[in-house]
Amino acid sequence: MRDAFIYLEDVLREAGNVDPVTGLSGDRLVTQLLGPASSNSITLPMDGFMGHLTRGELEGVYNYVKGAFLLFRNATAH
Repeated sequence: MRDAFIYLEDVLREAGNVDPVTGLSGDRLVTQLLGPASSNSITLPMDGFMGHLTRGELEGVYNYVKGAFLLFRNATAH
């Protein structure tokens, strides 16, 4: 499981042009790149496999990914 979250962090860093040297990881990385109030957020496709995503649904994606990092990634990384 830990390897899956390391891979996801790498993908998020690449999508958001975040240099790994910054040390940004875990839920802080997710908040910077997917958080609704972030000025550095990456753009998720509005029309994906679920159809058009509303702002609330995009916020749900952020909460879901952040929650997964908090629940699963932190438990295996610490």
